Amino acid sequence: GSFSEDELLSHAFAKQEVWDVSDVDKPSAMASVSRLTQVAASSDECGDDGMHCATPNIQVPSAEDAEGERNRRRAVVEAVIQDMLRAAEDDGLTADLLEKLRLLLAKHGDEFRLEIGHDEPIKVEPLRVRIKPGAVPVKCGLRRYPQRM
Repeated sequence: GSFSEDELLSHAFAKQEVWDVSDVDKPSAMASVSRLTQVAASSDECGDDGMHCATPNIQVPSAEDAEGERNRRRAVVEAVIQDMLRAAEDDGLTADLLEKLRLLLAKHGDEFRLEIGHDEPIKVEPLRVRIKPGAVPVKCGLRRYPQRM
């Protein structure tokens, strides 16, 4: 078989937990490179072991896919708004108020969302926060939100 530093160390540990290696010289640069390549090769073979990276896998949709998704979302929101307008009419909203509401929703209809998604950034003035003189900063813990259902 081939030489494996990990096997050598595990056998040594099985024989004796503590070894005095103060008289052993530092490994050469080539030995360090060899060790690192063995570790990299063995870590690829081990698999994921259920550990997932905290960085999400981001996939940027094509322009056509993104436009199609935006149109689909608009259509769903429009259907919900129309259902709510019919419900308001059924509940007795007068015709003139219903028309005012319809115009208001048509003007601001693009602002409604049923789910938060990959929308374009909005154009607003940046928020300016003024801290009172003598205010002491407070350190807050991380917030944990439940997963979306």
